[in-house]
Amino acid sequence: MQAYAVTTGIEALRRNQPFCMGSLYWQINDVWPVFSWASVDFYGQWKALHYRARKAYEDFTIFIEPRNTSQITNFKVAVVNDHLTPVVGDLYLEVLDFNNSLIKRMMQGKV
Repeated sequence: MQAYAVTTGIEALRRNQPFCMGSLYWQINDVWPVFSWASVDFYGQWKALHYRARKAYEDFTIFIEPRNTSQITNFKVAVVNDHLTPVVGDLYLEVLDFNNSLIKRMMQGKV
C-alpha cells in the first residue's frame, strides 16, 4: 500500500510537466525497527516502495492513467522523456482481461 500511494503521487507529478518539474520522497531509512514510511528498513533491506520509486523515476517511462468511469478501456497514456534528445517510436497497447482475452487494441504511430 505504501509503494502504491507514494508512486501514484510521483507519477501524477511527472505527468504534469511543465507545471511540475520535480518531486522527491525523503524518508529513505529507519533508525529503529518499526513500521514507518521509510523505503529501506532498519536492516538495510529495500521495501516495495524503494523498487517502485526507482521505476517511477526512470528517465523514460510510460504511464497509464485510468479515467473515472466504469469503462475499463477509458484511460490516458502519458509518455515522460527526461532525456535531452527526443525518443521516437511506435506505441502499441493491448487491454486484456484475466483470461488473456483481447478487449481492445490500439496503435499510435511515431510518439
